[in-house]
Amino acid sequence: MESTSIRLGKIAGIPVGISWSLLVIAALFSFGLAEGRFPGSDPGYASGTYWLAATVTVVAFFASILAHELAHAVVARRHGLPVEGITLWLLGGIARMGAEPATPGAELRIAGVGPLSSAVVGVGFAGLAWTSDQLGIEPIVGSVFGWLALINLALAVFNAVPASPLDGGRVLAAVVWWRTGDRTRGNVGAAHAGRILGGVLVAYGLWELIGQDSDLGIWTMLVGWYIWQSAGADGRSAQARGALAGIPAVEAVRPDPPIVDESVTVDGLVAMLGHDGHHTAFVVREHDGVLRSVVTLDDIRRVPPGRRGELTLHDIAVPISQLTTAWATEPLLRVIERIPAEGRPEIVVYDDRMCLVGVVSRSDLARLAAARQVPSSPRRPARRSGSAAS
Repeated sequence: MESTSIRLGKIAGIPVGISWSLLVIAALFSFGLAEGRFPGSDPGYASGTYWLAATVTVVAFFASILAHELAHAVVARRHGLPVEGITLWLLGGIARMGAEPATPGAELRIAGVGPLSSAVVGVGFAGLAWTSDQLGIEPIVGSVFGWLALINLALAVFNAVPASPLDGGRVLAAVVWWRTGDRTRGNVGAAHAGRILGGVLVAYGLWELIGQDSDLGIWTMLVGWYIWQSAGADGRSAQARGALAGIPAVEAVRPDPPIVDESVTVDGLVAMLGHDGHHTAFVVREHDGVLRSVVTLDDIRRVPPGRRGELTLHDIAVPISQLTTAWATEPLLRVIERIPAEGRPEIVVYDDRMCLVGVVSRSDLARLAAARQVPSSPRRPARRSGSAAS
């Protein structure tokens, strides 16, 4: 669960939380419904009634998004993928997967169930709206159901658009992967479509804001910017992962990692960098001679310059037990998928004799990706969105 989220509990063993940013959109939606939409469609009620209806509507809307994400999670689990949690946030929801689907069919089913679930929920609310009207229930009740039906059906359609990071983008990627056998081609194509969609939404939102004097333009621009940014990241990640596919973990290791005693100060290690400047991670030897921890350049940078003379490597080293470990011959991408979403990115590599071969840092992955002529290092495949922005 993200550190910026409020933990709500677990559903079917899956941690669920909400981001603080969700409270902002909840307040905006509630105000818009209570002071605008409901008084306009159903005049004559007290202000408190409108606010009660708005609150119920917003809670039900967020529950609908949660149902969308749970659908992703349930299908992912059936295909053997770990699900680390669900977070609802400003632009909808995020279900965090611990690995990528192994086949195009699995990818297609996991992605496609999101829009399908939103459509089913939308139809259900439409049925409730019709039933309440037929039974002569208070009109505002039908308006609540009608709004929920409309928004869920709109989300189903929007999420089905074949562009990353939307669910439709994952469906497109799965179809291309199935037809060509090339996973990277599908992901890159979906990302390219996402960049186009994001740009179009930003431009349209700007036109709404300036040309039509509509505040909805701000929301459209925000959604477009998110899609444009996410699609770009997805494309870079897909290219990097494609370049690293099939190579063993040992190829990312810098040979002969320097071993430094835990009693050395941070300043002392900085002084050694001139001799081992091409290394980004250092293995720390403890007082009993055992290699149990690691220090990276990032760890050194986090130490205030004024304290580097007093702190030793013992004080800042990270135990290997807290890092991801791998065999030298293990596929690198499989190892990357095991890195916890909120964990350290370093990988400690061992050979078949249980001897430490070296440590792979984030910059080592970037270096290897660049050497294979891709623009960036792969990120861990842990997110699949399903909401107003996905």
